[in-house]
Amino acid sequence: LLFMLLLNWLVLLLNCCCCCCWNWLLLLLLNCCLSICCVCSSGVMVPTAQDVDVANAASQVIHGIVGTIRLLRGRYLIVITASERVAEIDGCVVRRVADTLILPFSAGKPTAELKKRGELGDEERYLALLHATLAHYTFYFSADYDLTHTAQRIAEMRSRNSGGKHEPAWKRADERFFWNRFLVQDLIDGNLHRWVLPIMSGYVFQRETSMNGHTINFVLISRRSCLRTGRRFTRRGLDDKGHAANFAETEQLVFVRSPERDATHVMSFVQTRGSIPLIWRQDVSLKYAPSIRISSDSDATEAAFKRHFAQQTKLYGRQVLINLINHKGKELALEKAFSAMVNTAQVANVRFVSFDFHHECRKMQWHNLSKLVNEVDDEFPTMGYFSMDTSPGVFHIHSDSDDFKVLTRQTGTFRTNCMDCLDRTNVVQGLFARRVLLQHLREQGVEKKKHGDTFGSSDFEHMYKNVWANNADMMSVQYSGTGALKTDFTRTGKRTKMGLLQDGKNSLMRYYLNNFRDGDAQDGVDLMLGNYVPRKDQPSPFRQGPRQGSMMVLLGYVALALALLLIVWSYLGPMLGVYTPGRNGMRLLYWVAFPLLARKISLSMGDKYVNKPRLCPDAPVASATSSKKL
Repeated sequence: LLFMLLLNWLVLLLNCCCCCCWNWLLLLLLNCCLSICCVCSSGVMVPTAQDVDVANAASQVIHGIVGTIRLLRGRYLIVITASERVAEIDGCVVRRVADTLILPFSAGKPTAELKKRGELGDEERYLALLHATLAHYTFYFSADYDLTHTAQRIAEMRSRNSGGKHEPAWKRADERFFWNRFLVQDLIDGNLHRWVLPIMSGYVFQRETSMNGHTINFVLISRRSCLRTGRRFTRRGLDDKGHAANFAETEQLVFVRSPERDATHVMSFVQTRGSIPLIWRQDVSLKYAPSIRISSDSDATEAAFKRHFAQQTKLYGRQVLINLINHKGKELALEKAFSAMVNTAQVANVRFVSFDFHHECRKMQWHNLSKLVNEVDDEFPTMGYFSMDTSPGVFHIHSDSDDFKVLTRQTGTFRTNCMDCLDRTNVVQGLFARRVLLQHLREQGVEKKKHGDTFGSSDFEHMYKNVWANNADMMSVQYSGTGALKTDFTRTGKRTKMGLLQDGKNSLMRYYLNNFRDGDAQDGVDLMLGNYVPRKDQPSPFRQGPRQGSMMVLLGYVALALALLLIVWSYLGPMLGVYTPGRNGMRLLYWVAFPLLARKISLSMGDKYVNKPRLCPDAPVASATSSKKL
């Protein structure tokens, strides 16, 4: 109760156009005002303006331009001021955004006008949301490599010459993973194509190692979709366009160079994850596991379901749906609804596999995951993987080389989900990827072990386990706010007591973040993606909405404070001699009745306490039903 009281009071306290974007002004800001320098992939700094008085002008070295955004004050330029090199793919450097700077196009008078109209606080709030979103260590970019596409899609675009070898990079980018697409529109409108730098959110890892005389460049790329993105409980299920919450594409990419071969052999295996493809919600309410609300509008759900898988089969081919949620408790309703929708919709090239992860792996029986692998064993040779032989530099974004030969294509994907598409999903995706890579390396003669589920090289085995665990952590941080659960199994192949303790710590932190921080985090994402555009002619979103129940919230605080006071008094009473030990019945009432009453009041009004999105609240579920009733 003390913890809840302090947190809630803290939340209460925390909650307590002057310039236009002309193309010439944008160009002037880019080329003159900042004396901007770009950091090329080689690390050479190239000045972009020839007529700037460098001696008297303030300068700022930047590593790229995120874009521009219009708030109440006017337009701002967002630039990358620090980045770190995290990978090199086929000679192409990939960098991670480490720091950004938001610069106003003008200063002075606009700020005074905002203050006069009482909008300065809103402007500061918008800027704080943007800063917090950009501060996540999860944005990546490359001037040389198209991070938004898989190796197979890049090869297909090259083969049919429709990817546009001479087109700007942004025109070829996959908009699902082009996170700053909204922010770069001014640059595109101003024909400043060379300044447009597609930025991806997710995870990128690369490591070069060797195995049995072969040089292996191992790459793992996870791409988070920006079409229906957000935080854990603020975005669930499908929208009416068929976009799934927390959708991500993970590509395992391996380059093999052998002494006896001139060409580099490339292998790519792609998997996807996404929220259960139904229209459903799970709004936070101070409960550890909020109630699940599934739409009873079967027509709308079926239409969204069919749209989603029409998109998926067009992009990836055959879909094998791996559903890992529980077959009992609150998750049972979703399990039944998901299975029923698959049978009702009858979408071609879709197979549904249901595996109760928690039941099968209870009491540390992690070896039972082999049951799932065996159940879908026939799918691996059917969907295959992408492979080709190529010369170095083919993947460079400006390369015109067609010196490559496609050997095999991947014709389907495993689409895995659990409730959050994080912890259970990460474990299973890592197992599937391991199976495919072992098979491929054996076929190429790189892996000498003909049997078993471990790599012959202990160094490669150690690297492989850790990179998939790190991928799990990074994907989890972006959706839930903490590292993933069960990563001790991914790293070591078994569950440990320390892993269980770490899972408990992460679970408690998730509870706090989901209930008291994720509303603001969702607002920051919606602002960056352009889902919400601030305007002076609309009321402030920060002065309405979730605060409507303020009186009930106050009553809840009073109840909590009273319960806390009585508990403390039950300790201090005997010490101060205020009442005798004979009044134990009253003490028991203090200890039991008031805490239970306070808990009941708090949970019954839980939606009044929590931090909800204010800019773009998720659409309500039509005629929703609770999982308790299904």
